[in-house]
Amino acid sequence: GALAFPVSGEVEANANLSLIAVEAQGYTFDHWERNGESIGTNKILSTTVTPLAEGEASAVYTAVFTEG
Repeated sequence: GALAFPVSGEVEANANLSLIAVEAQGYTFDHWERNGESIGTNKILSTTVTPLAEGEASAVYTAVFTEG
């Protein structure tokens, strides 16, 4: 499914997930990160949610924007 951003909650492992980066005035979308690692540059991130790795408490997806 698709989620509005920002959001928190649980998603089942192996579920398909789509996130859409929406730019505010004065900002340009740059890339997506999962737990601080770059995972894509498309405004729409379509991914399969993988189970958490050992030691991971959560998976945080972040849309990164640049000003200008």
